[in-house]
This record gives sequence, C-alpha cells and structure tokens, in this order.
Amino acid sequence: MSPAFKPTAEQRESVELMISYGAPEAEICLLIKNPETGKPIEVETLREHFALQRCSGAIAALLTS
Repeated sequence: MSPAFKPTAEQRESVELMISYGAPEAEICLLIKNPETGKPIEVETLREHFALQRCSGAIAALLTS
C-alpha cells in the first residue's frame, strides 16, 4: 500500500491556477508529485484531494472568459 497523499498549500494553489487556465487533469497530475514517493499523482487522487481547487479554478476560468 502506498503512503497517503497529503497536498501542500503550494500544490493546492497550483492546481487551482492550472484549472483556471484550462489545463487538462492528466497534465496537472504529471506536475503534482506525492512528496512521499516523488511520483506524479493519479487523476483519482487529484479529484479526491483537490475538489475545492478544481471547482474554484473552474469558476475563475468562467469569470475571466
């Protein structure tokens, strides 16, 4: 079993910004690394741990378009 992922404040900010710019989830996952393993996170992990950032980033994208 792999170590539990614990997102940092910096990662949360980055995800929100990337979502607001329209970056695909698969690309965001490649850029967000699990500090315990050094490996990119999976899409499921992104959706579970960054749900708020995904929503607020999407709203920001709508407001700026």
